[in-house]
Amino acid sequence: MPARTRTNQTSTPTAEALHPLPASAMMVEKGTTGLNEWGGSVAEEYLADLRGVQGYQKYREMRLSSAIVGGIVFALEQVLLSLRWTVEKGEGKDGVKAAEHVEQCLQDMAYTWRDTVSEFLSFLWYGWAVAEIVLKERKGDSPSGTDEDGYPLPGSQYDDGKIGWHKFSIRGQETLDHWELSKRNDLLGFWQRDPKSGQQVFIGRSKLLHFKTTSSQRNPEGLSVLRTAYRSYHFMRRLEEVEAIGIERNATGLPVITPPEGVDLWANTPAMKQKLDYAKKVVTGVRRDALMGIVKPFGWTFELTRAPGSDPIDTGKVIERYSWAIARCVLAQFLEQGRQQVGSFASKVSDVQLFLLAIKGWTWHLSSEIQARAVLPMVTIYNTFDLKKPPTIKVEDPTEKSLEELAAALKDLTPGGWVTPYRDGELFILRKAGMPEPPPEATPEPTPANLQLPPPSPDQGQPPTADQGQPGLKGPPPVSPAGAAPAGRSVASNPLTTTAKKSLGDLL
Repeated sequence: MPARTRTNQTSTPTAEALHPLPASAMMVEKGTTGLNEWGGSVAEEYLADLRGVQGYQKYREMRLSSAIVGGIVFALEQVLLSLRWTVEKGEGKDGVKAAEHVEQCLQDMAYTWRDTVSEFLSFLWYGWAVAEIVLKERKGDSPSGTDEDGYPLPGSQYDDGKIGWHKFSIRGQETLDHWELSKRNDLLGFWQRDPKSGQQVFIGRSKLLHFKTTSSQRNPEGLSVLRTAYRSYHFMRRLEEVEAIGIERNATGLPVITPPEGVDLWANTPAMKQKLDYAKKVVTGVRRDALMGIVKPFGWTFELTRAPGSDPIDTGKVIERYSWAIARCVLAQFLEQGRQQVGSFASKVSDVQLFLLAIKGWTWHLSSEIQARAVLPMVTIYNTFDLKKPPTIKVEDPTEKSLEELAAALKDLTPGGWVTPYRDGELFILRKAGMPEPPPEATPEPTPANLQLPPPSPDQGQPPTADQGQPGLKGPPPVSPAGAAPAGRSVASNPLTTTAKKSLGDLL
């Protein structure tokens, strides 16, 4: 047995295990992630049908030809595209200006932000996606000059000379030639092969937005969310074909054609071969359609026979089982529950929440990659802003409470004094309800000067009864006229108008 050899050893294993290493030694990376990669081509997928371009074509087939996969894709895309993107201001002298600049850039691209995000979502089906960051100088609608290809320079809604985003241009998964990886499997860039010219183009990491579903051994190709559904899809597609053939045969019957007595169709003569081809053509071409019918020579007989009884296997149930398995792979089993009318309401709600949690994780990945690779260079390198903390691009949380759930919670918490009105909370409710916000000047923060609180009750804060009324008065409390502010709070301190209070009152 050959002796083991050690390379790049500066200390013994015992010393490294028992004693702290100096900082210089801790800065050296010795091992590798173990990624199965050769020359920039990743070979982690053990199934040959799902490797490389073959795999991308198979996932495309699943999306376009399977009803359940298509429903899952549609649900994911619509939820993700409905989420609102915002920019949170940073800290520093130019914190607000930098946030405004990023917001302007989002609205000043060659393609709408919705279309751009829709392109990014291909990373879910293929496991990964890359987009090239293309910048522009903001010189108005019609800047003078042309680019290196002779096309006019991209226009802008702004003419301040600052640098903005022209587009985040997707690079198709099928155009990948190979990855540029370091010895430690860190991503350095993307080699693309132009499908028209066949030429290779290198796009470095600093110019790339790179999205992937998982991060295992620094694999740049991630894992498709449809990967674990492939086996079920494969069997389901086969069963659907067998079922369709069986239904057709049961509807038309099994065709049987009999030649006249004395005709040997198996004789090795040109005439018999011609008659055998005719018989095969007749029995394989029988269909129930507008052209149904046969023409047979004299003496030949034709009949349709039917198999007695029913099929021994209910293929419909088997296909449903595989559909359920496909939906479960991406936590979308609630789609099948509604159709099959199985499972409790609570389980359906739980499944939807899991589905939204998965979406939340993907949106966090999208926003964090855009923040690190596009927003930070925009406000720190390509434009000069005085910042202590850069602005942050964020996406709406899909797991936030609905307006109905929020109203129910406020209804329970408000009477006990757990929640009291304040401006930010009221504005949040108005935005959630899709209602216009009141003007800032009409909604000052409550202060002792405008609260106009009544004198304390002799009952130490106990509410007056119907016959007591307010302290010092007889009879029930006076009723405020329509549109007037309730006692104890002026109109100026009430951020909700009468109409707004009525709408929210219906919900509460």
